Amino acid sequence: MRVAIVGGYGRFGRWMAKWLRNDGFEIVLCGRSLEKAISAAKALGVDFASIDEAVSTSDIVIVSVPIPATYEVCRLVANKMRKRALLVEVSSVKSGIADRLQKELKEVEFVSIHPLFGPRAEGLSGQNVVLIEGCSERGSRCVEEYLIKHKAEVVYMSVKDHDRAMALLQAIHHLSLLGYALLLNQAYNEYGLDIEKLATRSLRETLAVIESIVENRNSICWIYEHNPFVEEFFKTFLKAVEDIARKGISWALDEVGELLKRIG
Repeated sequence: MRVAIVGGYGRFGRWMAKWLRNDGFEIVLCGRSLEKAISAAKALGVDFASIDEAVSTSDIVIVSVPIPATYEVCRLVANKMRKRALLVEVSSVKSGIADRLQKELKEVEFVSIHPLFGPRAEGLSGQNVVLIEGCSERGSRCVEEYLIKHKAEVVYMSVKDHDRAMALLQAIHHLSLLGYALLLNQAYNEYGLDIEKLATRSLRETLAVIESIVENRNSICWIYEHNPFVEEFFKTFLKAVEDIARKGISWALDEVGELLKRIG
């Protein structure tokens, strides 16, 4: 089965190309920059082609491009695909993308997913993946069966519920860690705090996560800018910090303890 990955020269696009290649699929990379597609394809040992050629000759097309471009790229490639071929988009924000494409794409099997892991993942086993409700029933079933076969954890969500959850679980998570990193940077600049020599193991682990966030700068910015629920949760986050200052650390530990019990 032939799979075209549009934007397959990005970090996650490369991950998908490598994973699917190893799973026996015929992979072709394409994108706005044919030069980048050629370079990535040669490094991965897969094919490359122009967007028109790649999507018109493939059974499955995966769109893995920047969030601001996802809607238009999906519309573009859908018009060039075979009828009833499978189109999958993997963006981290669904509002204005999946909801619109569900209504507009009638000639292809459109599925919107959000893999909740990055290109450092070793495989699909144990990884969480969101499938957006309201997409092609046949396409969604095929994607779900494939993911479950490889032991991924699948959850169905609406566009609104997905974006609300990701505003909290992604955007505010990133922002809280960036705020802490800025505080560390201020301490280093103002009185020369030697973070390297004083770092605990848990701090080193936190800094590794922050490093990963910085490495994914564009994706982080796009999520923050395009998820419509970020502002709402950011205000709630600031209130939570104020509550800790007002009610005390003991209160906060008790509340968090209850949360940890609920999530096991």
